[in-house]
Amino acid sequence: MRALARWLVAMALVAAPAFGRPAIYLTPDHPVYAWFERLSAKGLLPHAPLDTRPWTREEVARALIGVRRDDERLTRTDRERWRFYVGEFADEVAALGADSLLRVAKPAWWTDAARPGGGFRGIFSVHGDRDAAVRLVPGFGVGVGRDSSVIYSRYIRLGGWAYFGSHWSAQATVRDDAYVGKDVVPPPRFGPEHGWAAVDGDSGSSFSVDDPEGLVTLSSRFAAISAGVYPVIFGPGARAQVILSDKPPAVPQVRLTARPVPWLTFTYVHLSLQSGIRDSTGPPNARTPAKAGYLRKYYAAHRLELTVVPGLDLAFGESVVYGARSPELVYLVPVVPFRAAQHDIGNLDNLQMWADVALARIPWTRLYGALFIDELSIRAILRGDAMHNWWAWQVGALGTDLWGLAADLDVRVEYTRANPWTYHHLYPWNTYDTWALQDDTPVVAYPLGFWQGHNGDFVRGDLVWRPRRDVELAAWASQARHGGDGTTDEQYNPPTEPFLFGPRVRTREGGVSASWEVRRDLVLRASLARSAQRGTHGASPASATWTAGFLGITYNVW
Repeated sequence: MRALARWLVAMALVAAPAFGRPAIYLTPDHPVYAWFERLSAKGLLPHAPLDTRPWTREEVARALIGVRRDDERLTRTDRERWRFYVGEFADEVAALGADSLLRVAKPAWWTDAARPGGGFRGIFSVHGDRDAAVRLVPGFGVGVGRDSSVIYSRYIRLGGWAYFGSHWSAQATVRDDAYVGKDVVPPPRFGPEHGWAAVDGDSGSSFSVDDPEGLVTLSSRFAAISAGVYPVIFGPGARAQVILSDKPPAVPQVRLTARPVPWLTFTYVHLSLQSGIRDSTGPPNARTPAKAGYLRKYYAAHRLELTVVPGLDLAFGESVVYGARSPELVYLVPVVPFRAAQHDIGNLDNLQMWADVALARIPWTRLYGALFIDELSIRAILRGDAMHNWWAWQVGALGTDLWGLAADLDVRVEYTRANPWTYHHLYPWNTYDTWALQDDTPVVAYPLGFWQGHNGDFVRGDLVWRPRRDVELAAWASQARHGGDGTTDEQYNPPTEPFLFGPRVRTREGGVSASWEVRRDLVLRASLARSAQRGTHGASPASATWTAGFLGITYNVW
């Protein structure tokens, strides 16, 4: 009963109303999400939609306010991180009426709360009155890495956000990244690196990235609707997701988030993708008649996430990829069941269903899993026929403080697998991916879900130790396997292809990394990894080993 009472108090404090202020979203790669997952594993975050990102800055502030600092499960480093993040979200914490927390957590120097009477207006924020504000968010970094060659990199971020009145907000980020070095290439199709929407440069010498991000949001007390270009993640997983991952670049979208009650979150997205398939029926390019536009392609999904009891979160949803036409009106209605709608409009689209679960009721532990169903026939399974049964799945476990034996030492093991033909479709414009372009030419298709695509798996183990808030030491080992891509005829005609059919590539990697926050938001990072790859093509095996290292420094105002 005591645990239930604490949960009810946390519900009232942390999660309702969902959007008391204009919604400003926090990029999914912010480190606060990983720390919240650690707190969840320790039973200190009874409800948080950790497997749906991004959150708003206000949602993050509410979760910080709800952390019980007197709980003995919080380590010294946890308390340091709590003070640090309260300082980073000081404006939102103060706006929620918890400004007393700022007495024990020093606000970041670039927040309004850091200075009596209004903040660093001249550079980082401008206020017209109490109902309007503008915030500048810069970032920059340089680094050098060695893989097959020496690569120099630098990135620049210049963005910000603003809100107007009680309901409207806007945010945008311009990025200018560059990679220079012999044999430098853009992120591969089957790799964990984030993909790019457009590739600019010459293969083997240099590449640059200028993909934009931005949102305009209208919010009320219990819902927010946004339009723009911004990353979205559905599903658990630290190194991969099987539902909707950050492997593809951010794409144009509309998004609706609603939380009518504290324990229930509904999310709907409609994304505009790049099919990579020429539209032969469209008008030719005016300057270059040989060039034409591409077939239109879209992705729609809705997701329902609920806390069943404290420490048990379930989520269900469905998605559809469709193309070669204008946006389908029925898929623009957030609550319409896509399965039934697809049957009504001709059964030509690529429909998926999925579910995921996270359990944090075992001391120091968070268990999670996801099942992504592209196509499923129970009758065929009972007959022992795997044809047209295509799915991907994931299981993972996070153990914090080495299950109570070593403070601030976390262990994670994660396995992800996509069976043959998952994410594929009879019509190529309905595949579960989006293309990157170089000039007017498609160069690589990035999967929306598991970055290995279909017919592959990935297992990884991590050790992460934080002796202090500003120092992180990590070690990891992983194995990735990927088979052939196959053809449409092989997909839809017997016999069924086995897992990892076709040419096979196996990559094993082990490495260590370290980061040190020299000053607030100024982070020095280094890593060293050893990889071994073995591939088979018919009877001709080939293998290679290499060492990769990286050293860089970044500065980010989030």
